[in-house]
Amino acid sequence: MHIRKKIVIGMIILCKIYCKLETSSYVSLHNKNIDGKGLKIRLGGSLSPIGPFFSEKLNLMRAKRYFSSEMDIQYNLNIYATNNVWELIDFNRKFNSDTAHSKEILAKHCKNPIYIRDYHQTIAHLFPSLLSNLSIYTCGKNSFMRFIQSEHVDEHRLNILASLFLLAEGVDIPLTVEGTGSKQMLVLKDIITGEEKFSLSMLAMCNVKYADNTMKDVKLIQRKAVSVIKFFIDNKTNLDIREGGEYAEPKTYEEFKTGKFLCNSRWLIQYYIFEYLESEDSTVELAKIVYSMLMESIEKKKSEESEESNDEVKYLESIVNKCFVRSNEDVSKNWRMRTLDLLYGKDFLCDTFSFMGIHDFPLYKCVPSYNRKENSFNNSILYSNHAEVELLFLFFYLAYDPVKKEYTTEHMGNVSPDLKKFFTKYKKPSDTITYAMHNDWSKVVADLANKNIIYVNANRNKLATCIINTLYVVSEITGRYSIEKKTLNEFRTLLKKSGCLSNLIETVKEYAKNLFTSLTKESSLSIQTLLLLTNNESSSDTNKCKSALKKMIKKEIRVTISNISKEELDLDGKLLLNGKLTIIHEYPEHCRLKIELCHLNSYTPIKNTLCKHIHLNSSKSAAAIDIIDSINRETNNSLSDYIIKHILEQALPNNSTKKKNKDSCTENMSLANDNNISYPIDKFFLYNSMELEHNLLKTIHHIRSCLLGHPLEKTDPWARTISNMIGDLSLYKFNTIVKMVFTSMYLGGLYKNCTKEMNIPDKTISSDHYLVNELYKYIVYLQKSGSTTGSVELIKAYLAAGDRMGQIFSFFLERGVSPDYTKFLSVLTLEGTTIEYLDEIAKFIDSLDKNNPKYKNLEPSNDVWIIWLKMSFKSNIFVPVIQEIFDKITIDDALLSRNKDKLKHPEKTNDELLSLFVQSNTLYKKMIETVKSLIEKYPKYSEIFYYTMKRY
Repeated sequence: MHIRKKIVIGMIILCKIYCKLETSSYVSLHNKNIDGKGLKIRLGGSLSPIGPFFSEKLNLMRAKRYFSSEMDIQYNLNIYATNNVWELIDFNRKFNSDTAHSKEILAKHCKNPIYIRDYHQTIAHLFPSLLSNLSIYTCGKNSFMRFIQSEHVDEHRLNILASLFLLAEGVDIPLTVEGTGSKQMLVLKDIITGEEKFSLSMLAMCNVKYADNTMKDVKLIQRKAVSVIKFFIDNKTNLDIREGGEYAEPKTYEEFKTGKFLCNSRWLIQYYIFEYLESEDSTVELAKIVYSMLMESIEKKKSEESEESNDEVKYLESIVNKCFVRSNEDVSKNWRMRTLDLLYGKDFLCDTFSFMGIHDFPLYKCVPSYNRKENSFNNSILYSNHAEVELLFLFFYLAYDPVKKEYTTEHMGNVSPDLKKFFTKYKKPSDTITYAMHNDWSKVVADLANKNIIYVNANRNKLATCIINTLYVVSEITGRYSIEKKTLNEFRTLLKKSGCLSNLIETVKEYAKNLFTSLTKESSLSIQTLLLLTNNESSSDTNKCKSALKKMIKKEIRVTISNISKEELDLDGKLLLNGKLTIIHEYPEHCRLKIELCHLNSYTPIKNTLCKHIHLNSSKSAAAIDIIDSINRETNNSLSDYIIKHILEQALPNNSTKKKNKDSCTENMSLANDNNISYPIDKFFLYNSMELEHNLLKTIHHIRSCLLGHPLEKTDPWARTISNMIGDLSLYKFNTIVKMVFTSMYLGGLYKNCTKEMNIPDKTISSDHYLVNELYKYIVYLQKSGSTTGSVELIKAYLAAGDRMGQIFSFFLERGVSPDYTKFLSVLTLEGTTIEYLDEIAKFIDSLDKNNPKYKNLEPSNDVWIIWLKMSFKSNIFVPVIQEIFDKITIDDALLSRNKDKLKHPEKTNDELLSLFVQSNTLYKKMIETVKSLIEKYPKYSEIFYYTMKRY
């Protein structure tokens, strides 16, 4: 049967925290009255979430947190092997140990190393990120979040954020950290009177484990919170981040494209506030506090009546103007809101599958432990709710009614009161997951009475990630456990038995399929609807056969289980069944949704495979161009405006940065550029969004290729950035390691100064597969780059890698084509003017230790010169150096012996070989004449020539 179109939407429900203001409320937010006199938050201004929203879409803060050269990202990889067979991959990514590099290292490449060090250290503190997705949350006992979420601080948190916001703007806010050690206090005074508004201890209550394994609540100093607050206080007058400074907010689009604003504390705190605030009310309340503080500051400065204070009043008024506006403009028609709708507006998928409206799927948050008996939370005991949120998204799928476009549990039967209450309260799908929703979900799944449900913590919080455990929880909260108890307990019995797991897997699959099918709404979609699902830009085919299009296709559910392993839980020896449980929701032959619940043992992959790249059709492209024109006509653009212009330019079809090798944009780092070592790293982040792992792998290779010819030391900024990117890869996966490690550049030592500790045993690469891929990469490099030193460095890497990769020249000659030979030799001979670089490569071949097994099949330099001679026949430009190449070759017994079985034309006579030479090079008459002259004049050259023709 012919399938016209099939869309496969893959979603791993292990992704990214998304707890911020819902985009659907942006219009009403910017219409809220701040002062009772018509003052509103300026759309696109410093307090507007618009700018940070688009920064997030470009993954700018994620890039700064994980990839910046100023960050020292901590990881190590050890692979244990026996007889070249990998037995264990031990990858350790130490997020809590990430820190900024020392000022001594930074001073080599930046003007203000102290500020840059402190700025990036503050990023690490504000975005601790338990896993590799950006998050302001952590369960650590020393953090800014731990402090600001403490009970004694909670009512003042918006005042603290407003103070940090204004300090970043250069406003003299009387916020100080007083005292030392455990007696440090955060003090805010009234701007006009100087009276104390609050004095808060920098201690926070934490649940601490002692040597005897007992847990006690202890107040601990929040040093990282102290560091964050002091950073903003110390830099309120820093000229580098003020107008005209090194890292100032851009005044022109050209300034924006340098990316320097990514080191501005204004951008940092604005982005943090965007991540932290999750409601319209809290955003408005913050705006009111900021406005009040600004008015008080202006009043105070006016009372001083000096020329200096008059200038400061003007500056403060400019901040008011950046943040607020008095306007009756229809916000919904503003081009900033039009951009939001154009690029990220709701599409047809959002109504069909509830979570399609969520731009970034959340995974976890650090939530307080829940006591079901007391119906209370303990804020001193925090845990990351990975498994719990995985279940939440499973139930977003199970509970969704696509007809009513809302959640319901009516079709599930007699579910638990807490589950029913949850979906009664959160009936309508939202594009955000609030902190309150996380806590309400804890009431559904935490501290359940069923003793067969395994929790990691002794207080029965934090679910163990296990396929069978997930099924226990689902059956318990949907009221099915009493009926299915026997079946579920049999799973545990089978798991304990040694031997093959296949019987258990098949039984679990069948049970899961029946369970999930019974918990979802029956649904059918028309073919016309399914066509819209697979192509929501056009419905031109829908008029061809209307009766056929009305046919209803019924939903089917399948379940698969893969990547299976058993793990013993340390606490009580219980066995866990780890693996990936995939629910396949399918409308046969048309549309398929995959929900993958990943239960892994030591390291949880948090990767979003549903990253919908923006595609603009002709009408949307025209709208984008119209918005860009509007921005260009503005006389006083904000940073948000430039971010919007940039993201629109990247979305236009002819300017997509997602094209091959990322060379599509002239502003981007390119193989064609000569001085990539000086290309600004922050600018690179603007043009390269690395949200998916395969993109990151390509990006790492692209950067290293662009830097060929520029030796990298460990302290070089680009070397540090590459190292950080490698640390962000899923190096616990065999396939990821293969793609990273089995390359000429890695095996050839070009990453030796670009990684942390990685111990990977030598492994012989016996397949041509890797060499074919590497040859293709080299040809791409040749086509894009004319760097001679880069080519030499890359070729040496192939040779140093040895084994099959070391045979690149013969492989290149046999698999390549004439234009590639010409480009290759043209680059290495400087257009046929010198053999200096060929000679350098030949000497490198001679220097390799031939006793090393990986070099046993490496062609000696003498054989390589013969290959180069054969290649040189393919162009007249090599005539000036052809004799020098002849002079490098010696026909001796060793050469004849090792190649006696490799001759391509062993039976041909010299006349036949000469005729073959002439026929195959008819376009290069000057080369033919030169070679004929040389072999007629010099017997040595004649011997070399005829042997070369026999060999190749």
